Amino acid sequence: MAEREFVRALIGHLGSPDDLVRVWRALEADAQRRVLCFLVASLEDPDVFVEAESLLVVLLPHCVSDAAREPAVSALRAARETSKFSETRRSAVHVLLQTGLL
Repeated sequence: MAEREFVRALIGHLGSPDDLVRVWRALEADAQRRVLCFLVASLEDPDVFVEAESLLVVLLPHCVSDAAREPAVSALRAARETSKFSETRRSAVHVLLQTGLL
C-alpha cells in the first residue's frame, strides 16, 4: 500500500515539522485524503498509533482543501465514540482538540 510507505517517510520528518508541512502541502487533495484516512485507521494499530496521532496533529491544519480533511475528521469523530480501544478514543479526542476541530 502506497499510503503505508508514505507514512513511514513522514514519520521520519516528525523531528522537523517545517519539512513535514512542506512535503504535505506539495500533495494533491486526493493523496492527502487517502493518507489522512490511513492515519486515522492507524490509531487502532498498537505499533504506530502514537506516530499516527502526532502526524494527524501536525498535518490536519495544513490540508489543501476541506475535501481532503473532512473524511478524516468524520472518522476521528466516529472513533472517539465507537472505537473498542480506549487509547484510540483518547487519541481521536486529542487530535480533534489540538487541531481546533472539537
